[in-house]
Amino acid sequence: MRARSVRVERSQPCGAPVEQVWPLLRGPGALALRPRSFAFDVAAPPAARLRVVLSVPGMTPIFVVYEVREEVHGRAVSLTLPGRQPHGGEVLTLSVVPERAGSRVEIQVRAGVANRKGQAVVTDYWQQALPLWLAGLCDVAEGRAPLPDDGMPAGLQAACAPAALSGQPEEASASAAIAASAEAVWEAVCAPESAVLMARGAAGLAGVIPGTPVRQVGEMQYFISRLDDGQLRLTVTMIKELSAGRFALISTVGRPSLEMLHHIAPDGLDTRLGLTYRWPANIPDRQAVATSMADAVRHKVQAFKDLIENPDSPWAGRR
Repeated sequence: MRARSVRVERSQPCGAPVEQVWPLLRGPGALALRPRSFAFDVAAPPAARLRVVLSVPGMTPIFVVYEVREEVHGRAVSLTLPGRQPHGGEVLTLSVVPERAGSRVEIQVRAGVANRKGQAVVTDYWQQALPLWLAGLCDVAEGRAPLPDDGMPAGLQAACAPAALSGQPEEASASAAIAASAEAVWEAVCAPESAVLMARGAAGLAGVIPGTPVRQVGEMQYFISRLDDGQLRLTVTMIKELSAGRFALISTVGRPSLEMLHHIAPDGLDTRLGLTYRWPANIPDRQAVATSMADAVRHKVQAFKDLIENPDSPWAGRR
């Protein structure tokens, strides 16, 4: 099916000069001014800059990773969804030009949708959202409102908290004895960088979302990987329960819903890592999902073991 294209643009006069507006437009604070949103930048080697946007417009959190491209310094910046086809995905362009004693700020959205109904929904959304977004940008540029904080607001963190899995969830477990101390195993379990190191050379980025509590209940981590078609996949997790050094219950934020229980205990001279995946039972292809999850949890435990016992690992060899 041929994709349909949506293009919506709005502009607004602003009492601040271009040199005052431009630093706001080019930074993550501009996207954080969208309603119920937060944004931060991630450096992606060798020279790319990614912008992660977390929004909770309704009941379900939405996460997007844009690639930042400065097209005209001091005037316009574009953000694209990498790897999308020319008529798919989305491109945002934020620009500012001099006007009278101040400037004019414009936001342009180009998006691809699958059908006429989607075209109407996306067009209606942006026609309503852009005037509010522009007003927020001008309020900050003119000094009537503060620049968004660098850390994720507490209200958004609370809105992202995953609900407990309902009913009797399905689960799959695996464990392994690891030749390392409990402290080394715990460090590997908690560090977001482990996901990147266990990817076996695949490109990836990971870290703690700014403003969330570190190594405490409520910590949120992000994991970005690039798919074969160039698109970026973003996964966000949150610590729901924690007993430092012994137990952590980590859940994915948004969909699909997945809980990961990590247990760490002495096992002779080694340390035993137990991992359990839990997911909703009322999903399609139940048996196929169960088989896939069982394979995934075994692979994850073995990956932790290989990583920690590797002589070059930052967690290796400590008993």
